[in-house]
Amino acid sequence: MRAIEAIRSSVTMADIYAALGFEFDAALLSRGGKMRCQLHGPDNHPSAYYYPDKKRVHCFSCNFDGDVLDVTQKVLALPDMQSTIHWLLRKFPGIEFEPMSVEAAVPQRFQREYEDIVREQLLNTVADRVWDRIDTVQEQQPHFCKDLLFSFARFRQWAATAALDSIIAEANKLLETKA
Repeated sequence: MRAIEAIRSSVTMADIYAALGFEFDAALLSRGGKMRCQLHGPDNHPSAYYYPDKKRVHCFSCNFDGDVLDVTQKVLALPDMQSTIHWLLRKFPGIEFEPMSVEAAVPQRFQREYEDIVREQLLNTVADRVWDRIDTVQEQQPHFCKDLLFSFARFRQWAATAALDSIIAEANKLLETKA
């Protein structure tokens, strides 16, 4: 079971309200019904409704709708769901879940984009190092510079980028001016 499902199945709205320091009727949260919204400030009349079968609260005044994760994120003003999950796992340490593998963390449809980003970062790093090396070596050993360019051109066949093309073009210009 993933962390999100484990939290949703283990932590009740009453647990969250107690952890956040809200005043609430525990019987109401077990059976459901109208309640005062704890999220939008003073609420003189019950404007929220708790749905125990869905484990969600909905406020008809501020239009908030959410489960234990959403309530926690909203009240604590956490920036993202990952921060919310970390806070809840620290607050309720008994929650059992299986850590997600890297393959499961990156959906299949994003796998290619992820690989392209990693490849681009790798190529930019290699291009920067090659450019530094060409600048250093070109005056001392021009023949080595040509060998380096040949190797780099073969590497470029594996994955072409604008950064690599510009480095090869600049290096070729430098070699032509030296020759």
